[in-house]
Amino acid sequence: WASLDYWMDSPEDLPVLESLVDAERYTLLDENIRRVLDGIGEMGQADIVVNRSPFGKLLHEYLGFAQTVFLLEDEPELCEHFLEVQTRKDKELMELAAASSCSLVLICDHADSTLFSPTMYRQWCIPFYKQAGEILGRANKFASTHLDGNLHTLLPLMAQTGFHILDGCTPAPMFDYEPEELAASLAPEQTAFVGVPSALFCDGTGEEELFALADRILRAFHGRVILNVGDILPANGDIRKVIALGEYVKRHPLNGRTAGR
Repeated sequence: WASLDYWMDSPEDLPVLESLVDAERYTLLDENIRRVLDGIGEMGQADIVVNRSPFGKLLHEYLGFAQTVFLLEDEPELCEHFLEVQTRKDKELMELAAASSCSLVLICDHADSTLFSPTMYRQWCIPFYKQAGEILGRANKFASTHLDGNLHTLLPLMAQTGFHILDGCTPAPMFDYEPEELAASLAPEQTAFVGVPSALFCDGTGEEELFALADRILRAFHGRVILNVGDILPANGDIRKVIALGEYVKRHPLNGRTAGR
């Protein structure tokens, strides 16, 4: 989107932002959600996107990476207090999502290891993810997150997140992990959307190689995967190969297993 600036120029602006966040009030417009779900019908599902976690907002929107690191090092108490306020407000959103007609709720941090270090992810993100997952789980909703980047150093933490679904996962050669590594990192109740890398539909890769990678993904996850083209097929992607891959997956002996929660 060619963003040119963040919400704040420096951590000194944080008290102003805190007052704005604390004053926000939320309303559930479930009729809008029902309209979307009714329009989709039996063709699929929709999810409610509740933006980012409190720490994800700092990194992506409020301060940016460098200023957030300075804040953590120079004024940790100020940072912790703000995150407490933001967490309280974001949990209000989770309660509304839990009360809605939608069964899928996505926390869209776009977390990857080029922006979130394992230490940051463990200390500042996972506690919120767990709280959100518990709120949604009590209402029989599914918590998901979008992970379309490099994950190798974050994989050991995936089972601790409390997410039911990992969305947008795309293995090598586009990103820095193999499908088997991702599968081994998940807790038994977790499921993932895992894509055959979309770049392979643009570079002349043959159908048999695409089928072989799809086979690896299906076998690695033992039914706990929604296989797709990851993350988005570019305009120059060969749609004929996408169709051929879909036909191959339809015939695959592992297709159709029900993934457990």
